[in-house]
Amino acid sequence: MIRLIFLFLGTLVLGLLLWHLDPGEILRMTAQLGWHSLPILVFYALYQTMRASALKLSILRWRQVSFRDALWIRLSGDAMQSLTFSGPFLGEPTKAWLLKRRGLSLTEGFAATLAEYLINLLLCAVMSIAALLYLLRVAALPASAIGAAKGLVYVSAGFLLTAVIAIGLRFYLIGTVIEQLGRLGVLRGKLKPDLSSINRMEDLLLGILRDRPARVAAIVLVEIGAQAALVLEVFWLLRALELFTPSSYPLVIESATKFISLAFFFVPLQVGAAEGSYAVIFGALGLPAAAGFSLAFFRRFRSLLVASAGLAAMNALTRRRACA
Repeated sequence: MIRLIFLFLGTLVLGLLLWHLDPGEILRMTAQLGWHSLPILVFYALYQTMRASALKLSILRWRQVSFRDALWIRLSGDAMQSLTFSGPFLGEPTKAWLLKRRGLSLTEGFAATLAEYLINLLLCAVMSIAALLYLLRVAALPASAIGAAKGLVYVSAGFLLTAVIAIGLRFYLIGTVIEQLGRLGVLRGKLKPDLSSINRMEDLLLGILRDRPARVAAIVLVEIGAQAALVLEVFWLLRALELFTPSSYPLVIESATKFISLAFFFVPLQVGAAEGSYAVIFGALGLPAAAGFSLAFFRRFRSLLVASAGLAAMNALTRRRACA
């Protein structure tokens, strides 16, 4: 019920933004994309392909899962993350479950999906910190957004530092947090997890992140390639809208919006939140806020297309296993 209220509020914000920023101008900019939609979708397909490659590399026995299956699993998890209120809290377990159906144990599946997701989050945290500090120093952020930007910098830096220390010390961070939640009575009955299984999963996770530096380096390079595809997508979108910005702006825009999906995971497709965030960042950089709204709106459209493909991929994966 609470999440439905958030969805309603996000939709309300979307409507208010649409009215305030001139619906005619937004419609004109969206229509202006035209044939540019095709290369933009190619960039996003490249992003998904690179993330699937990173997922495959995150599997200890990586030859056991084909690249096609890794791509379909990636799209399936993305669909669950985009179309539900749970975000990554359902998207990542979906990937682990599908990896189990491809012959891995559930523990191995969770370790692989969390390794890829964590490396991506660490990279996004670095990008987010750099971009937000740039906006705070150079751009004209409204007073209401300065506090939020500083808060995101602190959260990103704290997450980055905690993860690096836990990996370096081989500390069972996930198991420790869950154990403390159990002691506080938050997790009980059917929700009470098997801590020994969680520790085994973290052993496998740290086996990738700490004990295989060459594999981690390969995953990081692939993740950088995935983020580069998203930056190119923003670059092309800006050119399609005839906004000839400095070459650094696409990177700043993409990096500054990294944690929107995490901060508003409970709102499907971040309705309203994404448009508002992009509008604020565009305005701070001296660009039309309506262009930021249009960019966010188009990205939601392509995410819906990929989510549809993800549902089809999940159906194919589960049906193929059943027939086998």
